[in-house]
Amino acid sequence: ERRSEVEALGAAGAHAVLVGEALVTAPDPEAKLRALAGTE
Repeated sequence: ERRSEVEALGAAGAHAVLVGEALVTAPDPEAKLRALAGTE
C-alpha cells in the first residue's frame, strides 16, 4: 500500500504487484496510483 513496499518487492525480484484494493479504497485512486508508481 506504500511506495516503500513496492520498492522492496522490486528489489526482491518482483516484476508486478497487485494494487486493486489500494486503489478501490483510496479517496483519490489516481493520486494513489501515482504515489505507488513514484510519479507524484
